[in-house]
Amino acid sequence: MSPPPRITGAFVGILLGAAALLFPQLCCPTAAQASPAASAPASPTGQSITLITGDVVRLAPAGDGRFAASVQPAPGREHIRFQTIETEDGVRVIPADVVPMLADGRLDMELFDVRHLIDDGYGDSASATLPLIMQSTGAATNAAAGV
Repeated sequence: MSPPPRITGAFVGILLGAAALLFPQLCCPTAAQASPAASAPASPTGQSITLITGDVVRLAPAGDGRFAASVQPAPGREHIRFQTIETEDGVRVIPADVVPMLADGRLDMELFDVRHLIDDGYGDSASATLPLIMQSTGAATNAAAGV
């Protein structure tokens, strides 16, 4: 039996509100963030990676140990906004439509850390296919297997 529509609507509202609090730059971009993707200078040493959403991110050195990311949205996703977050040890490119799934734990933020993924051999030049990275607890695996 599914929950009443009011409860479902309230739950969705709570998730969206939590996403807005966790990632306000994705919900309410500033003028500098208004473009769907930032352009990066072409670089012969740049590498591309396809995210699980089908969007292709090109990561190129920008000097001083920093990186520039440019995004080519997948077909039908041209309206999606992307946020690039550079940390000390990675570069995350987060599509706005995955924020609720990150907020509730259905997706892991590491799936969008393009620097780590490329360094770990998941770049487009390293593989012709999109790999599936999956983790689960033993209980979930056993339950799915009927054990």
